[in-house]
Amino acid sequence: MSRRRDQTLLIVDAEPSARRLHSDALASSGYTVLQAADETAARTLLENEVCAAIVLDAFNFPGDVEAFILAARERDAGTVIVCVTSDTSMSSAVSAMQMGCANVLAKPASAARLRSAVSEALSAPITAPGAKAAVHTSAEVEILGQSAPMREITALAERFAPSTAPVLITGES
Repeated sequence: MSRRRDQTLLIVDAEPSARRLHSDALASSGYTVLQAADETAARTLLENEVCAAIVLDAFNFPGDVEAFILAARERDAGTVIVCVTSDTSMSSAVSAMQMGCANVLAKPASAARLRSAVSEALSAPITAPGAKAAVHTSAEVEILGQSAPMREITALAERFAPSTAPVLITGES
């Protein structure tokens, strides 16, 4: 079930070609797509429109991305954020998820992948900001190790468990 009948999306990217590609990909799926080149233009659009999703590059954002995401969520807690970025490091993906992005895609994202990510994000249940998803653990699974890094990895795994996004954990065995 979708979040609302009117599926207006906002693309925020300083690169005109990225805005155009993302807009074309999403408009072909029937979304109403708005575009902004910077934070000021994006905030102005959000004052007049309620957007179901915002597609942005959290690491090359033309402005203060955390303040922008917070403002968008305060306006409508149901707005989902999808990050499309050229910074594809694991730490950047984790940072984007911590900022509240529902998904992180590598630039250039294919039209099909972008449509799929937005569709999945919009079909997910709306949760209040800061709410924790229910975590189900199996009695058969036991994590070995109590060091700080292992506790950190376990906490990250619990955070990402409800997501359908692939997660890669690397490090020493």
